[in-house]
Amino acid sequence: TSVISPIKLSSLSLSGLRGHFDIMKSIRRNSNKDLKLLGVVANLYNNRRSKDSIIYAQLQDQLGDLMFNTRLSDRLPIEESMDKGVPIWDLKMSHKESALIEVDNLVSEVLTKVGSQPLQEAV
Repeated sequence: TSVISPIKLSSLSLSGLRGHFDIMKSIRRNSNKDLKLLGVVANLYNNRRSKDSIIYAQLQDQLGDLMFNTRLSDRLPIEESMDKGVPIWDLKMSHKESALIEVDNLVSEVLTKVGSQPLQEAV
């Protein structure tokens, strides 16, 4: 079982990350020895906030390969997709292209980490 942990880039989230890792260790020890952290993805990223870039860089330094390169920005189509429970590409929104690119990049990274071909190469 693999887990991808999204994290909002804030000081409070950083302090909670250690607790998250401790819970995963406990689950692995007590009930699911196959549980593994596939990676951490920055969620609700805003490239106009310098704090987000600073915290992202800190996470990259601390987590190394566990930190996904893709950052999911704070975008309305992603929020709408989650609220409605439908894929982004099914939304009737004119400005969803950037969100689609981010999600596609994350999926490609995930598939690479689990040893599969990225979608565009598999077709």
